[in-house]
Amino acid sequence: MHLPMAIVLLVIMIGGLGLWFLMGTWRRNMEVQLRLNRCVAEHALALRNHLNLIEETNVAIQGFRAMIRAAEVALQFEAIPSLIQSSEAVVLIQRGSMATWELKRVAWVNQGCGKWGDIPVPLASPPFRRGVPDTAGPQPLEWRGRRSDGLKIQITHWPRSAAAKIGPRSQSEFSPNLWVAEWTSFF
Repeated sequence: MHLPMAIVLLVIMIGGLGLWFLMGTWRRNMEVQLRLNRCVAEHALALRNHLNLIEETNVAIQGFRAMIRAAEVALQFEAIPSLIQSSEAVVLIQRGSMATWELKRVAWVNQGCGKWGDIPVPLASPPFRRGVPDTAGPQPLEWRGRRSDGLKIQITHWPRSAAAKIGPRSQSEFSPNLWVAEWTSFF
């Protein structure tokens, strides 16, 4: 009678220890997943905000270019230098945003999400190019390539991964030039 009870008690103890180990492993994996998700979300939102700022400032540059052309037609040449300076100030905002993103890209490759064992996929640099300035001032930034592909952010810390895609908003929505961030599968 003592031997069967001891065997049952041993099975229950081993099962309990196994369950305790399994729950601990599951908790550690979920903590890693939460950390990766937060980090990817932070970077995806930063990239989305950067791209939206570029789009909004491009609209401002196009507006200044239109005002400069209108001043040329109306022979209001004294207004043109201040409009060009305003347009160049908007270009400085774009350059500052692009420099900030480049610093984030370097930090991402060097430290990932801040833990040893993080394996970040290098962040993409948005393929913007600016045309040569003309008499109407600086040109807006232009996206080189397919916008529909968007940009992806991914990091892995075995056995967990997180990834997000930043792409243009659907054409059926109100503002077709704005960017959105969404979770995606790994690539």
